[in-house]
Amino acid sequence: RYEEDFIEHRKSILQIWVNKVCRHPVLSKSDVWIHFVTCTDEKKWKNGKRKAEKDEYVGGNFLYSISVPSQPLDSSDVEQRVDTFTRSMRSFEESVHFMYNRVSETHKRLAGPYKTNWHKMGEACTGLCRSFDVNPSSKNEKVTSALKETAKALHWIGDEHEKLAKKSLDPLLDALYSYKGLLACIPDIVNVHRSAISKLRENEKLAIEGRVSSVDMEKVKEKVDSISYMMLAEIAFQNRELGEDFKNMMATYLETQGEFYMNIGSQLNSLAQKFK
Repeated sequence: RYEEDFIEHRKSILQIWVNKVCRHPVLSKSDVWIHFVTCTDEKKWKNGKRKAEKDEYVGGNFLYSISVPSQPLDSSDVEQRVDTFTRSMRSFEESVHFMYNRVSETHKRLAGPYKTNWHKMGEACTGLCRSFDVNPSSKNEKVTSALKETAKALHWIGDEHEKLAKKSLDPLLDALYSYKGLLACIPDIVNVHRSAISKLRENEKLAIEGRVSSVDMEKVKEKVDSISYMMLAEIAFQNRELGEDFKNMMATYLETQGEFYMNIGSQLNSLAQKFK
């Protein structure tokens, strides 16, 4: 059972990752990615993998493969926007971690104490029913019958709580787990830009001292602008993704929760009528 759940979890995480890469305006068009998700021939797939491992445009060389607007950027303005994004991502990292722990705890309770408590309530109703059966009376047939149905329904409600954990919380946990990994990578992306800005500032000082020519300074500025444009594009994409992902994530979670509790409420109201 554990292995089945683990496999399903890994499949779900993989699907979330694939969906996210497919939505990325750059990664989704990568030859490596397209080969990875479409090639069905094992030999060709391995050849493609080896070719990708020899790709010259990895790391910093990737910047030679992108085109950016010719309009120069205000490096101070870019720095401020990147710093704001960094603080935002740091806050998200803490919030997602906290929410993941809360949802995980609720998941355990639904399949554990909550389920057990409803089962025990059902057993308590069964005990009351047996007590009525000790001294049967036609006047108590209605309440005895209602207690039997209530005991059965309460046991069913307990089982439904365990199912709710899988239906409502598993998808939320997988999505949050995926985001924990994504947010943990943001500092590495930001550090590339910070290093570039640091290099720019260093060359600006050298230019003032006359140790770097204006031509060389312009070349450095162009390369840093390329990184800045790439960084700003990624910030825009991640901000948009955050909004869409959490909108869909919470809508799905709350819909399944609402459906569950409405169903339980309907069951309890129906049971209450049997005692009247």
